Amino acid sequence: MSAKPMKKGLKIFLIVFIVIVLLGICFGSLALYAKHEFEKDKFWLPYVPQKQSVTELPETAQEAVAYVERLYAEAIVSDEAEGSWRTDVDLGGDMQISLPDADANIVRFIRDNAAGKVAALYPSGSGVLMKDAENVPVLELGSGDVLDYPYDPDSLFNTDGTYKSDEYVIDFTVDPASVDADALKNGDVCKGVLELIAPAASVDGLNITPTAVSMRFKIDRLTDRLRSVEIVRTYDISAAVRFAGEYAALSAEPVEVSLPYKTTQHIDFKWYGARFTQGDIAVTHDDIEMLPVEISVNDGAEKGKDFNLTFTYSVPDLMEVDDEVVLHVHGRHDKDEPITVGMKLEYDGHVYTDEINVYITDLEMVKTGVQFPFKEVEAAVGTSVHLITDLRVPEETKEEDYTLTYETSAPDAVSIDEHGMITVLKAVSGPVTVKVTLDCSGHTYSDEMTVRITAETEGTTNG
Repeated sequence: MSAKPMKKGLKIFLIVFIVIVLLGICFGSLALYAKHEFEKDKFWLPYVPQKQSVTELPETAQEAVAYVERLYAEAIVSDEAEGSWRTDVDLGGDMQISLPDADANIVRFIRDNAAGKVAALYPSGSGVLMKDAENVPVLELGSGDVLDYPYDPDSLFNTDGTYKSDEYVIDFTVDPASVDADALKNGDVCKGVLELIAPAASVDGLNITPTAVSMRFKIDRLTDRLRSVEIVRTYDISAAVRFAGEYAALSAEPVEVSLPYKTTQHIDFKWYGARFTQGDIAVTHDDIEMLPVEISVNDGAEKGKDFNLTFTYSVPDLMEVDDEVVLHVHGRHDKDEPITVGMKLEYDGHVYTDEINVYITDLEMVKTGVQFPFKEVEAAVGTSVHLITDLRVPEETKEEDYTLTYETSAPDAVSIDEHGMITVLKAVSGPVTVKVTLDCSGHTYSDEMTVRITAETEGTTNG
């Protein structure tokens, strides 16, 4: 006796029911896993604020010029810096010459192959200790010569107030009239060029007109030291050229020639020293990890012979750093207390030191903390300013799981609400301190900044 075939509707129902059951099992497993992940112990790595700059970026051209002049003057006499400089020459562009096209192309070919020989006439140096350097380029820059200094503080920071880069970039557009064209025409480079072309041509009525000058300075904002300078100068050159030797057949008469002439001067500095590029790291109890460190000495210097690099530890016997600056961890440690690793570089009569905090944990790491990206703000009596607060809590943390509170050292002069909006009520002598405190899952973090009160103004503005 054969079984009755299952009805089509019942078959579809069973298939749908099985799929729903399987999906329920999957989502249930995921929920249990997520609950386990959320509830398991975590290592709360303290949030270390980003290192602040030594000097803020100047706001005016006059201040910026004084700033870079000071840094350049310090760099070119330093016994802690090596310098390298060269000048690139570009002879390309639209050259005008009163010759038939075929002959003019011969002259252009000769010109195009002369740039390297002209560049070699400029002073150069490579890896020279600045205190012993000769022929160091002179920085010719006055605040009155600057046509444009595009100060843009917004380009320095991310949306959370942290710096985008560890360097400042300062650009100037300089008045070309500030260039001494006569000094250039009578200088060694021009004389060298005339000697180079002497077998082929002589020059009369040489005229050099500067048309554009720009300067770029790159500065390490943490150490307040100059990294590099780039100066681009463009000229129009015109002269009457009389060909000689094997080129005499090009023209029996002097030929008028005009062409653009562009130089790019590069000046780079390498500063000796040693520093950690992070304020803290977390490792496991048996970890091996390269330390985040920058060490700068002469390229030919040998460790143990020309310089010494040593490390110390606030808790001995738990870790060591080898000759390759690799950290070896040998044991466990209280996760709430970091081990401070100190670094000392002894080189060429100088000593450089820095520290890093190392946490040892086998738990999942969570960075948390609070910081004011700016350490000082100015506000007038009668105005309100919203303070930026950089908050770090785990992604799964709900708003009810943490509290953020503000207070001021002079509440009668500067009030602050729960959103970080300060209002200046009256003037007081000296700055007012504002403190923010984060309480999150049993951990407390805080940071402070200064409010300087300026003259009274009418009305209230929200910043």
